[in-house]
Amino acid sequence: KDINYISDEDIEILDALNQTEHPLEHDDILDAFNVNLSRYPENKLVSFNERSYSYAECAFIADKIAKSLKDYGVETGDKVSFLVERCELYMFSILAILSAGAVYVPLDDAHPDNRIEFMMEDTASKVVIVDDNTLKRVESFSSNAHILNISDILKGDLGSLSNLPVNYGELACIL
Repeated sequence: KDINYISDEDIEILDALNQTEHPLEHDDILDAFNVNLSRYPENKLVSFNERSYSYAECAFIADKIAKSLKDYGVETGDKVSFLVERCELYMFSILAILSAGAVYVPLDDAHPDNRIEFMMEDTASKVVIVDDNTLKRVESFSSNAHILNISDILKGDLGSLSNLPVNYGELACIL
């Protein structure tokens, strides 16, 4: 206990290096997305298999999904589940739910049906977002949630947006 392995000067240097607190550049993930969208609209944001999507295309898709959620009556703070395979659809779902001001509830397609159905009912999800690969699975549930198949949105022509509209009425949440 009497041996000093590190000098006081070295401790001061280490303490200075460990000062990582600093103000964040963006208020939240959607603010960061919109800033990057305005700066680099044609840059690729996400790629999966042979398909890539730019910031502008992602904003367009997320906005279409968010509008569909609002058509189903989703309001600020409502829970929206999504059960899609881990691919670009995952990102589109998250951006859409957050831009609608809703709480997103990710469901893992590796979980058994009874676990997924319990999570949807336990969170009182108003809508569940699915794709063509998970639609039949969710249709078999007894949940009261509306089903939104986002594969249909991707089958149409893709446009682009220069800004993803965001409902900033409340903080977005993740369950």
